[in-house]
Amino acid sequence: DGCNNLAEYAFNGDPNDAADMGKMRVLTVDTNADSAKELILTLAVRWDAVFSSGNPGPATATIDGLNYRIEGSTNLSGWLETVTLVDPVTTGLPALTDPDYKYASFCLSGSSGLPAAGYLRARVSE
Repeated sequence: DGCNNLAEYAFNGDPNDAADMGKMRVLTVDTNADSAKELILTLAVRWDAVFSSGNPGPATATIDGLNYRIEGSTNLSGWLETVTLVDPVTTGLPALTDPDYKYASFCLSGSSGLPAAGYLRARVSE
């Protein structure tokens, strides 16, 4: 399925199911009630994961031997834009049935009103 087993596990996917690569979604939505949409990445992460927001840089967390790194970019050549944790936006995502996971949402700094291209990606390592 093109997704490694570690990432499938980290994002609540099933490594034994080629169709299940984890629960995640990228969307644009207004998260701060200013009527301007922001770029948001929502994904399933381990329940006890506590993310530190980058300033500048990625949002990171380490839990259960997993190192989560949520990176942002405006040009795809550098991934050092500030990424902040926001209230979970779960629109279009299935309910989580595994109590070891929760949804977490991340916003690309400077994306309010979507003034330019923006990109978010999630990486995981051991």
